[in-house]
Amino acid sequence: MEGKQSVEINGRNFGVRLIRAKLRNSYAKVDGDCIVIKIPYMMDAVTSEKTANGLYKRIVKALQRNPGRFLENRLEFCDGQVTRALGREFLIKVEPKKAKNGSVKVDGNRLAIKIPQNMEAHTERDMVSKLAVKGISMAVLPLVDARITALNDAHFNSILKGTRINNSKRVWGSCSPENVITLNFKLLYSPPEIMDYVIVHELCHTKIKSHSKRFWKAVANVIPDYKKKKKWLRESSYLIKS
Repeated sequence: MEGKQSVEINGRNFGVRLIRAKLRNSYAKVDGDCIVIKIPYMMDAVTSEKTANGLYKRIVKALQRNPGRFLENRLEFCDGQVTRALGREFLIKVEPKKAKNGSVKVDGNRLAIKIPQNMEAHTERDMVSKLAVKGISMAVLPLVDARITALNDAHFNSILKGTRINNSKRVWGSCSPENVITLNFKLLYSPPEIMDYVIVHELCHTKIKSHSKRFWKAVANVIPDYKKKKKWLRESSYLIKS
């Protein structure tokens, strides 16, 4: 794969980066729209090429089969952007200030984000996106909580200890041993029936902690076509945009 700079997978273009670094083991990952392959810098040329090619083929195959599993592609936000989460519209306004840390304030449908002055472009972009995620999550949390409560009251009657929204790279949702339901931020931008499926999935865990046949039967009792929702998350969730 030496010299390969990009590849198209399922109509989506990915950059390809090979990095030699001080590490023990080689690995490949998806970072946004880039496939990153890292190998030990002490590895000889022949082994490096063989290892890189193997990792490249493996991750391309994984992307072709299951593009939605790579949650590293987080949503990004910028100054002046109008974004809509759960039907609520937000205007993002960014203001540099003399301070070490950034902050976000929700003022109606306006997200007022303040960041330190003279930041490097990529650092500023990351901070703005993180603060926008924080502000939007705070603003729509009551809506998410209301939807979870409605589905719980209708089908489960479990005692819940709270609702959270995070920006996880690994999972779409979780249910803690104390029945705290956590949802991935990207679900705020997914079709409503997809978020409902994840909520029901986690609510089922308030009754059944495993992924046994009994668990999936409980999911199917509420969402008979849940397999279609699972497939969408696997294959199409990368299409979620801010």
